[in-house]
Amino acid sequence: MKRSTIILLGFIVAKIILQYLLIHPEFELHRDEFLHVDLGEHISAGYISVPPLTGFISFIIIALGKSVFWVKFFPALFGALTILFAWKITEKAGGKLFAQILCATALLLSSLLRLNMLYQPNSLDIFWWTLIFYLSICFVEKQETKWIYLLALSFAFAVLSKYNVIFLMSALLVSLVVSSFHTLLKNPHFYLAILLALVIVSPNIYWQIRYHFPTYYQLKELQETQLVNVRTGDFLKEQVLFFINSLFIIIIAFLGMIFYKPFRKYRFVALTYVLVIAGFVALHAKAYYAVGLYPVLIALGAVYTEYITRKRKIVWRTFVLFLVVFASIPMFLVAFPLRSPESIASNNQVYKKMGMLRWEDGQEHKIPQDFADMLGWKELARITDSAFSLLPANESIAVFCDNYGEAGAINFYSNHPAINALSFNADYIYWIDTSAAINNVIRVYEPRENGAIDLAKEKTLFDTIYRVGSINNPNAREQNASVYIMLHAKPQLRKIIAAEVKDKLNH
Repeated sequence: MKRSTIILLGFIVAKIILQYLLIHPEFELHRDEFLHVDLGEHISAGYISVPPLTGFISFIIIALGKSVFWVKFFPALFGALTILFAWKITEKAGGKLFAQILCATALLLSSLLRLNMLYQPNSLDIFWWTLIFYLSICFVEKQETKWIYLLALSFAFAVLSKYNVIFLMSALLVSLVVSSFHTLLKNPHFYLAILLALVIVSPNIYWQIRYHFPTYYQLKELQETQLVNVRTGDFLKEQVLFFINSLFIIIIAFLGMIFYKPFRKYRFVALTYVLVIAGFVALHAKAYYAVGLYPVLIALGAVYTEYITRKRKIVWRTFVLFLVVFASIPMFLVAFPLRSPESIASNNQVYKKMGMLRWEDGQEHKIPQDFADMLGWKELARITDSAFSLLPANESIAVFCDNYGEAGAINFYSNHPAINALSFNADYIYWIDTSAAINNVIRVYEPRENGAIDLAKEKTLFDTIYRVGSINNPNAREQNASVYIMLHAKPQLRKIIAAEVKDKLNH
């Protein structure tokens, strides 16, 4: 086995292991992860929250035992594959061992650690972007037909992972045509490849049509409620912060595409970057949507860095590697829940200075919101299990929650296999059986601002209602989320549930 291969395997193993070490044992899964895992219980050609590929990966996670280990393994794996294909890009661009090590080190110690920490579509999305750039470079090198089909396949599966890859697809096509590869449009295989991609994504297109394009309305709502508040300055500032440890390598990549003759054929990468960033800025997209643009730039920058440090290489290359490692240290101080929640809450000044203690409610809290979203879930499942045990086993029991985090957490951590928590929120709305008989209900309410829960409506639908308990963890975002038992449902409950489901689906 070649030395470079052994080193690459070392980076891949280090990447996967490191992802497990960045989360203190007291933290649980993130609320989004619960939803994504539950998708695997309901395989479909589409979902409201994400494209369908996440559901198939979750199906594998469930088949493997539905443990935290496997939930964390897949984003770590996609992060490792991102490093692998960035390594391959350096190789394709003429880089030697130093360039490959520099590229892998920069990516290993970057914000990808944060994104690969959670089971979300982002890790898979960034992998696809890196693979697409790799295949594009392969096509540019030899312009063989096979690369066109491989690009089409990659784009198809990337769309089934996250829809924002459409921006990359559009920008890349324009960039290749502008960069003297206009013969691509005259190649019949180009259109056959597009047809192949459309066939692969057609089930998802049909799903969107069948359910009246719920993703469009979700994106519209996101645009009106969140993206409209994204400022261009903040978007561009975060682009710098994502890869602050390798910012100089990214700059060197652009310089290489301008001044380094062997890199002229890669100028389509620079143009693609500009077009995608411009599109995201125009639409007020979230900053992390563009993260997939950077592995290829770091790979090309590493190759050009290797070239310009060829004289006195021991001194300069040692300094460059040291700079990448040293510049990544501040990230480890704030980006990961490395300490216990209590320790973070009692020593939170660094988070406060960076504005990380201000949540969506506009208030200052003790720990960052993302960290708070990883607490209290086991406690909630334990309370729900206690409530379930108090009810007659021979009567139908429904578990309804206010949000998808609560429903998914109960399904993940509950010790009762018969529990199937649902919500009128996110994809759970599709999984409610409106024809099922309901005798008793376990109801989970998220925290209220005034602390009081109005049960006037519920009291008309049940004979008896009593509170079982609530989340007491002071650092959990769901602190004071309450669990109630509601006994002997009235017949009209099913009609009310059916009407609410219909209303949600129509909106």
